[in-house]
Amino acid sequence: MEIHQDIQHLEERLTILPKLEEKEKRFEGIGIEEHLREKSQLIHEKQIFSDLGERLNQYRVLHNELNESLPVDSTFVARKEIEKLPNSEIVSEIENILRNLSNKLGQLGKDFDGYLSEQIVRVKDRWNARRSNIQKAYKNLLRELQKTKIDSTEFIE
Repeated sequence: MEIHQDIQHLEERLTILPKLEEKEKRFEGIGIEEHLREKSQLIHEKQIFSDLGERLNQYRVLHNELNESLPVDSTFVARKEIEKLPNSEIVSEIENILRNLSNKLGQLGKDFDGYLSEQIVRVKDRWNARRSNIQKAYKNLLRELQKTKIDSTEFIE
């Protein structure tokens, strides 16, 4: 008796197989699987940009610390501090070295700000444009599904 019921159940399931294959072909024909894959990948890519911000924070902190420490303190080698030293003319070069170091570090900080902002914005703008195209295509696909009366929830099941 139980075997008979199992056979009957399997036969019932086999009868719906052609309908399932038909649905699969329709969904493949309209490319819904590819669009859903792209849509889900956008979520991962968005997380990458979020992670990038977090990973760059350590460098921003260093950058801020560097900016706060500028200019490099050179008061200990100022002319009036070293004028009585026997080699004051040689030691006085240190003040110029430290002044140049301050200038170079300041410029490096500006370059860091500019480079980081410019490059990330450039990449993110390109990504946003691509994301927008994917979202538009996805919305168009959903509209097409509604027009053809294909129930998109069938695909998800």
